[in-house]
Amino acid sequence: MDWVWIKWNEPFLIIFDDEPIPSGYTNISSIQNWHLFGLGTGNDYLVTKDQIKQIMLGKNWTGLTSTEKDLCIKYYALPDFTQPVMYLMMEKGMSQAQAQQVIIMNWHVHHRKLLDVCRERWFYVKLVVASYLNFYDGEELMDLCNPLIFNFIECGRFGVEYGDQRSGLLDFIISKHDFEDQGLREQNYVLNFGDYDELIENMVNVLLHGIYTKITNGY
Repeated sequence: MDWVWIKWNEPFLIIFDDEPIPSGYTNISSIQNWHLFGLGTGNDYLVTKDQIKQIMLGKNWTGLTSTEKDLCIKYYALPDFTQPVMYLMMEKGMSQAQAQQVIIMNWHVHHRKLLDVCRERWFYVKLVVASYLNFYDGEELMDLCNPLIFNFIECGRFGVEYGDQRSGLLDFIISKHDFEDQGLREQNYVLNFGDYDELIENMVNVLLHGIYTKITNGY
């Protein structure tokens, strides 16, 4: 994603990698700008955190400024545990125990925010399911996925395909890992419209990328 600015239209837009930057906008994507403006532009905290981590990985930890490293620690957008601990020890004068505690505390805060995001995204993905499936099949699907749903909203587990150690809800949706040939597509529900490629893409967009339209009309 790129983040862009223009004065007279929407001040900030999120532009995906495969999309052209609209005329009159300039790419201002940076760790600092995502920190300053991301929460007001993306749908949730995890959009900002993921973009900060993507920039960090592109520049490598050693290529970051001290300010960028501090923000990466704040968002728990880290390459590993060791390099940030060494940075805090060498640049901030902390002991190893103090530095480790800082990283652990920021993980703890991040995980609380992650769970808030997962619950919010689950709220909106249910709307996607209700659009594509009749209510009977939708309820059956919820029952089938109940343990995976619990692990998503209570543990923040997305799945092996997305970096977790165990299979999760998104693995089921895309029929991979423990759910190869027995995931969502293989349940063979009759869709109200569209096809399974479209349904799966829309569910992944909500759950993984935080792409959805927030309800703001009083519901």
